[in-house]
Amino acid sequence: TAGSTQHLTTAGRLLGLIDRGTLLSTQDQFDDEAAQEQAAYSRKSAGYDAARAGLVYLLGPTPVGSLFEAGIYGAGDPLKQSFIGPPPGPAEDARLNPPELTSHYLISVAAAGADAFTPETLNTYGMYFDQSGQLLAGDELLAAAEGNPFTRNSALFELFNRLGYPGNFVAFDNAYDYAVMNDG
Repeated sequence: TAGSTQHLTTAGRLLGLIDRGTLLSTQDQFDDEAAQEQAAYSRKSAGYDAARAGLVYLLGPTPVGSLFEAGIYGAGDPLKQSFIGPPPGPAEDARLNPPELTSHYLISVAAAGADAFTPETLNTYGMYFDQSGQLLAGDELLAAAEGNPFTRNSALFELFNRLGYPGNFVAFDNAYDYAVMNDG
């Protein structure tokens, strides 16, 4: 229909902005947690260093003090980490899973019915429609794809691609990708 490419572009952009916002929010949370862990580690490290320096000072230049100083400074980071734990790592990277569009394709193709397709398309994909021109439902649709969900999803994608104007099938994906990759 007229304007369908614009509607798909708008829908893709909206979903992309929602996902981009979720991604940024999640990354901020990961960054905040990493900063908190680093701050806690820095406080523990400063406390350990102060306790070590204080004990070395208290024991002074005695033979026990010299042995303690050599031992504690010689043990280095492994001894320190046994008391305060290892330093925290970098912040986790937030990841975005792309949208699962099969259900959207299913709704669009089911709403259009067999009458929306050319005879050539129906020669290839006619097994997915019943005698009245309606898209098969659930288990029947999967059975028509010989029980293979990938084959069913590919067929729905191809049928969706053949609806409306050329370019409709990429309008949603392009707008989604642009919004996610380029801050809207």
